[in-house]
Amino acid sequence: MKKHTYLVFYAFIIIFSLLTIFLIPPKFLADSLLIDTDIPINSINFPDNAFRAYIQKFDTNQDGYLSVDELNSIDTIKLSDSDIKDITGIKLFKNLKMLDIQHTKITNLDLQNMKKLTNVEYTNNSSLTTLDFRHCDNLVTAHHSENNETVYISAGMLRFVGCPYVPEHTGHLIIDLRGLTSIDDNGNKTCDLTKVISPTLIKVFKEQGHPGFDPSSNTLSIPRNETSSDYSAGIDGNNKATSWTFITDGIPAPVTVHYVDGEGKTIHFDENLTGYYGQKVSANIMDINGYRFKKVKNDASKDATISYNKQEITLIYEKLGESVNKSDTCLPQTGTQSTVLMDLFGLLLICASASIFISQKHY
Repeated sequence: MKKHTYLVFYAFIIIFSLLTIFLIPPKFLADSLLIDTDIPINSINFPDNAFRAYIQKFDTNQDGYLSVDELNSIDTIKLSDSDIKDITGIKLFKNLKMLDIQHTKITNLDLQNMKKLTNVEYTNNSSLTTLDFRHCDNLVTAHHSENNETVYISAGMLRFVGCPYVPEHTGHLIIDLRGLTSIDDNGNKTCDLTKVISPTLIKVFKEQGHPGFDPSSNTLSIPRNETSSDYSAGIDGNNKATSWTFITDGIPAPVTVHYVDGEGKTIHFDENLTGYYGQKVSANIMDINGYRFKKVKNDASKDATISYNKQEITLIYEKLGESVNKSDTCLPQTGTQSTVLMDLFGLLLICASASIFISQKHY
């Protein structure tokens, strides 16, 4: 009986040790083990402190996560009159219909593919320059700011009217027509605008009397040698000229970033910045071992706008002297030491249990 008790005890110790090694994760991995539908309210999902603080009010049970029910219940977000600069994480709200970002410090707004969105209000945002509404199929109104900002929409967004009060108040619209044009007898590209934009926007376009546009059929003819064509859309409510760009051909070219030393020698592989036509990109000032960033070649800007033409940005670095091998100075990652100690402890328990079991068996 006593021997049987020992066997049960030793078996328990061995099983516990195995669980210690294989089943108990470090604390820093806890979030990754949660089901995908629970969204942690953290700096990874919501980098902007002010936006993250706003989102916390939707956490009804105050567990630090947005559950499926909490996410699905949100159809309106009002961020007006705040210091919010970045609303990364907004696309997690799949049922969002109305977004208000008036009087904020947001510079770029990416709402692409938010299918249920119907209204966006963004007036009086002096920093806002670019908005991406592509594939927001149900979007109707977008209350204009004062910057004649660039606004991307998709061909086929037939409900979109822009500003509901001043039809010409659209900002600089960019619409991709690739795949939607036909070739006429003269080799020019033609497109039926009734399949591209709403009747409200067609009316705005008609009033400008553009050459190449047939108001009776709402057909636009674009010269065959043009990859993108710009058209005036009138004067908006702030007495500013607005324009639209129709893209018909071509693939936007990348912006190549070179990393060189003072003598022009390459010290890091090139980086290609890609995006859609008109998108603003910025060269990444990398930390390069043994070097420090000095300036952009010819004192040019490290920013660029994606176009059909190849562009280059050259970043010049100065040498600091003998390079330091970072692999020799790196500290272990968070949680590594505790994991190793846990494994060693588990292995020790297994060995101790096995030795005691064997000695008892021989006894």
